[in-house]
Amino acid sequence: MGQGFSLTTLSSGPAGIDVPELSDLTYEKALGQARLMKSIRARHQHGLVVVKLVMKPYPQLDLGNYVQAIRRERSALSDVPNALPYQRAFETTTNGYLVRQYLYSSLYDRM
Repeated sequence: MGQGFSLTTLSSGPAGIDVPELSDLTYEKALGQARLMKSIRARHQHGLVVVKLVMKPYPQLDLGNYVQAIRRERSALSDVPNALPYQRAFETTTNGYLVRQYLYSSLYDRM
């Protein structure tokens, strides 16, 4: 019933962002120990970013519909000054990636 995929924990070390699309990023450290969606803090020439990656359980899994939905949300939020959408959303044969600016604390933490 799908439990076999959720029980496998795959490493998301520096190899997690070693794809040509993310060649402008330098791995810094993993954020948390999540099983489904790994979070990696990386350095870009303009500052810190967070890379969220989903490891596909099998290569035939198509994330194209989700990537298109995230891109539509990004364009819808482009005029909203207090929203921070993902800057990049794409998939490879083995992973799906989301990239956005890294924020040390949220508004909730600062209040």
